[in-house]
Amino acid sequence: MPQASPADIGRELSDLAFGIVEQNWLEQHIGKVMDLKSLDQLQLNVAEWELTYLILFAITNGCGTFSSADSERTTAILKAFHSALLSHIAEQAGQEVAEEHKKHLPARYRLYGQAIEGEDTTKPYKTPYRLLGEAAALQILGKPLTDPHDGDNFRETIKVIFTEVREAAIKVLSFQQAQAIEGKA
Repeated sequence: MPQASPADIGRELSDLAFGIVEQNWLEQHIGKVMDLKSLDQLQLNVAEWELTYLILFAITNGCGTFSSADSERTTAILKAFHSALLSHIAEQAGQEVAEEHKKHLPARYRLYGQAIEGEDTTKPYKTPYRLLGEAAALQILGKPLTDPHDGDNFRETIKVIFTEVREAAIKVLSFQQAQAIEGKA
């Protein structure tokens, strides 16, 4: 069986990203923690885009686990993924939105990346992805969470979203890799 091309896997990951966004994850997951009705339409639109960025970061982070085995192939898959995703955004929302998306993507990747790198799991009062949750609250909601209970719930929600999406991306890549190995055997 021939190995899937980076472009094919990139398209599959792009479909995964859009599938997640189209499942109304903002309402299903964030909506359980925050009163989304308190946000005006512009804030809701921004929140939707920010959740999209978090999903993109989770997928990109999932791809990163494969870079040590075959960094050139992983890089090609990531480039194909972003290209497919941006063209999908252009089709759905227009080229201007896609260009804006492309322009702001690196800054958010840096923000979320720094949040994950800064996690301190040696201290029992800090849960994994605490910083990611705090970064996501600022990005998605445009403000920090002041109520400790809401903050804990929100961080846990972000952790679940990030973990699920990352694992889904890894499954897509693992399946392709397993097919490639079977094809070589």
